Amino acid sequence: MKIVKSILAVLLVLILGACEKKYDKSTYYYLDDLKAVDVDMSGYQGFTDTDHVYKRITFKESLRFFDEKATGVVYYGYTGCPYCIQVVPILNEIAKEYGLTVYYVDVNGEDKISDEDIERFLVLADEFLDHDEEGNAEFYVPQVFVFVNGEIVGDHLGAVDSYDPSVGVMSSSQKKELTNIFKEILKPLK
Repeated sequence: MKIVKSILAVLLVLILGACEKKYDKSTYYYLDDLKAVDVDMSGYQGFTDTDHVYKRITFKESLRFFDEKATGVVYYGYTGCPYCIQVVPILNEIAKEYGLTVYYVDVNGEDKISDEDIERFLVLADEFLDHDEEGNAEFYVPQVFVFVNGEIVGDHLGAVDSYDPSVGVMSSSQKKELTNIFKEILKPLK
């Protein structure tokens, strides 16, 4: 009877363990040669952290996360986006807490984004993007993707559903909601 209970206990642990998808950090592949550069984020109104977690990469470099099975956080946005202005400080805070770098793609920046790269991105990220009435993928910002070995394991689009940029900044409860969202999607990299 004792052996049967032990076997059942082991099976239960195996079954419960299989229900929760975990990522083995020892197998993470980070792009050491990623062309990431320091970026001045002061264009984001109200964001004053000069020791932030953001490193700028080009849109083309962001495709390497898919192609080369990399691990990391990629944020797509631009300084004039009212939703991005709300997202940047909160994402920065959580990424700092977790010891992460956030790779920033300025979609309105100086780097030319080719139509080919956009098309590839839309195919690669299709299941995580919004779609129009005809089913075509659409890309909006702010968009955050969390990659583990080239697979998107977490994503978030926008700020929070209740946020209206015409009202101004997010309320403390909205900020808390967004904080919790980022804590959850970044958890696989913690």
